[in-house]
Amino acid sequence: METNGKCAVCDAECSLKCTACKCVSYCGIEHQKKDWKTHKLECRPLEIAHSDQLGRYVRASRDIKAKSVIFSEAPLIAGPKWCMDDYERQEPIFPCVGCFKPVRIDQLGCPRCNWPVCSTTCEGLENPQFHGLECAVLRTGKQIQDKSNIKLLLDYYRSEALLTLRCVLLQLKYPQKWKQLLELESHDDDRKGTKYFEEAEQRIVSYLKTNFLDKINAESVKAQGKNLIPNCESKDLHRLCGIMEVNALNVNLPTGMEICALYPTACLLEHSCMPNCFYTFDFTKHYKITMIAGRDIKKGENLSIMYTHMLWGTQMRHEHLMTNKYFVCKCPRCADPTELGTFISALKCIGPEEDIACGGTLLPTDPHDEATEWFCDRCPVRIANDQVKFLLSNIEEEVDALMLERETTVKQLEELIEKLKQFLHPNHFHIFSLKHSLIQRYGTQTDYLLADLSEELLKRKIDMCNELLSIVDVIDPHAIRLSLYTGIVLYELQLATVELEKRRIKAAKENNEPYDYEELYNAEGYLRRAKIVLENNVDIPQGKKFIEAVVKSSENLEALFEQIKL
Repeated sequence: METNGKCAVCDAECSLKCTACKCVSYCGIEHQKKDWKTHKLECRPLEIAHSDQLGRYVRASRDIKAKSVIFSEAPLIAGPKWCMDDYERQEPIFPCVGCFKPVRIDQLGCPRCNWPVCSTTCEGLENPQFHGLECAVLRTGKQIQDKSNIKLLLDYYRSEALLTLRCVLLQLKYPQKWKQLLELESHDDDRKGTKYFEEAEQRIVSYLKTNFLDKINAESVKAQGKNLIPNCESKDLHRLCGIMEVNALNVNLPTGMEICALYPTACLLEHSCMPNCFYTFDFTKHYKITMIAGRDIKKGENLSIMYTHMLWGTQMRHEHLMTNKYFVCKCPRCADPTELGTFISALKCIGPEEDIACGGTLLPTDPHDEATEWFCDRCPVRIANDQVKFLLSNIEEEVDALMLERETTVKQLEELIEKLKQFLHPNHFHIFSLKHSLIQRYGTQTDYLLADLSEELLKRKIDMCNELLSIVDVIDPHAIRLSLYTGIVLYELQLATVELEKRRIKAAKENNEPYDYEELYNAEGYLRRAKIVLENNVDIPQGKKFIEAVVKSSENLEALFEQIKL
């Protein structure tokens, strides 16, 4: 038996842990019950509070150490992502209704309802928390036997409607979960008239009512005098769509598919652009979430995660939060025009006169105002926000187009970076993404392999890595959200450093001169730090890949130290 600790009651070696906090071990259920009166006082170090500004939120009920598990919980419900773009809707790839594996929409179907499956014996088809919950309802819809018309199949089999249907059916099978679900915020009034509301009406609400719910309830009223499935009028379904839009967490599966899940506690954590918590999912336990302290958290401090991308600028983050979550973030980073001195949203001033650049930086006067003017910190130039948005929109299109190319080259990245430096601060998030891509190509692309790089290019790669680290160390000092980004930068930094030092070692030997180990010790430190920050990514393929690469580089560096000593 694998042991994880000692029983809190009898001190015996054991493998079972409290499922809520994961902090205390027990040899069996009897000793867990015996210890409950004591343990429940400290089990989950949190309390749920309420304020007019935040609604329900979660705060620490005691001091919490970094890396500590705060709580674990199963989802109220999980299902295919509720919102899809036009491109996704046209793809003939569908998440298996039993296990979410990607399958062709025109291949196998569930033996009972005929919806797409990976196998007619998929275990998830019988699971009462997943397809077992909805199969009887889907069975009442169309039975499309001819699967040669892909357009017809794509129009009828709408995976984005399944999560809403599963939510509706919770009230029949799991009333306690239904009650917890309805306690989550839906922003009904704010959503009306928005793009997401209209899409939900067309793609989910009308679809579910027309194809399934109205028909089932009409027959039920006729036979029994009442609805078989209550609370499924348009307003009820829109409320559920709002709950998903505001609260659902995206779960990226190892298969490449993305699903959504709703959690009773995790969905209450507030947003911060500098969060103090992060979470992981257990794919073997029906997407159970574990919330972990990303840094030391003081008693009374609000627990927070991030709802947007940390490497977006303030206006992009605000636009996303207002469009999807219906609030504006007022954290210290958002309140500071310089974003804590990183200038990650800043532009380069072109100067008061044509062809005479002042060398200043353009910043928003009020980052919280979507109509704010941008001012130069050196000259009188002021620019309307609409002009800034227009410029950034064009730049974003150009950056996205390059990054989506199958084989983006070093030359293309270098040229676009130099072009954008005419308009953007060198730390701007668009330039950050290009540099992050470029440092990985220095050393791997044909004609730019590590051993072939000139000393000048190696130094350029090292400088870029340090520039990127100077940004992430400010906006994510504890590597809570950018752990993979940071780990990759550290890994690339040590690669370039070690390669440069190998050449210096060789030159020192040839000239019979002493060698200074300082930079190799720095490379050793980069790898140690990379191992630590990448711990959060052990469950994802790219994270595993870089962890293995870091371990291999550590072994190579150790061998190099031994070689030098000989």
